[in-house]
Amino acid sequence: GNYLPPAPAKVVAAPVKAYLPPQVAVAPAPVVATQTLVSAPAVVAPVRKAVVAQQGGYSYGISS
Repeated sequence: GNYLPPAPAKVVAAPVKAYLPPQVAVAPAPVVATQTLVSAPAVVAPVRKAVVAQQGGYSYGISS
């Protein structure tokens, strides 16, 4: 499924900010990440890529 467990903010913040306008990117990272993943599926792939890279290949189970 597309279930995304909580991830460290530093892992999610950078890739999420890259796809958001500045006024949105300044919001708390967990909130931005949740809202973005729910409202913009196109962001899931880059976020998953970054998370997998940060975690040394560990996947959070996001199916893209």
